[in-house]
Amino acid sequence: MAKIVDLHHASFTVADMQRSLRFYRDLLGMEVMFERDVDGGYIADIVAYQNLKMKAVLLMGGGEKLELIQYISPRGTAVDPDSKNPGTAHLAFVVDDAFEWHKKLADAGVKIRSPQPVLITSGAHKDWHAFYLYDPDGISLEFMQPPKQG
Repeated sequence: MAKIVDLHHASFTVADMQRSLRFYRDLLGMEVMFERDVDGGYIADIVAYQNLKMKAVLLMGGGEKLELIQYISPRGTAVDPDSKNPGTAHLAFVVDDAFEWHKKLADAGVKIRSPQPVLITSGAHKDWHAFYLYDPDGISLEFMQPPKQG
């Protein structure tokens, strides 16, 4: 029986690659693994868009990969990525200090949904702290901090 072996990467379509790189690379500290411009070829066949032109960047953070794609052609239309809307997604990052990250991001002008990290009081992540924020395209991200040991 066929099975899923691993999760290779997550991907977000962004409106402005340079703006997104300033956020994910420069502010969050993710490492660029590769950048490329795509003009047709096998990727056009995979995504089923004729006359495909796009920019793609693969980032690494905490051992996980995030691909950012900016479609040049065909041009897309922004959607409402609010987390209550079906079809939207978010990424959750485990961080070492949710309070420090919250302050750093707020000071950088990032829109954060809660005034401070929230203590999780039950369930699998009891005693963790978490908060949601928006990337430059309005995509929700979650920062989660496990309880400090010791």
